[in-house]
Amino acid sequence: MPRWLPPLGWAALILILTSIPGSRLPALPFPNFDKIVHLTIYGALGWFSAHAWLQGSRGPAAGPARTVPGHVFVPAHARPHPS
Repeated sequence: MPRWLPPLGWAALILILTSIPGSRLPALPFPNFDKIVHLTIYGALGWFSAHAWLQGSRGPAAGPARTVPGHVFVPAHARPHPS
C-alpha cells in the first residue's frame, strides 16, 4: 500500500484544487495556460501511478512491456513471454 500513497495523495490534491470555483482563481497569465496546468498535474498523476505500479512488478516480465503504452509501442516479438 505505501507505494500507492504518492498517486493517491496527488489525486486528493487534484480533487481539492478542482473544487475551487473558477471565479476565485487568479487571472490566467496568457491564453490556454490552463491546458499547460492540466497537462502538468495529470501528467504527474500518470507518472506517480506508473511508478507505483512498476514498483510492484517482479521478475523478468517487469519493465515497459508490462504497461499499457508498452503493449502499444513494444513489438510483440520484443515482449517478454510468461513462463
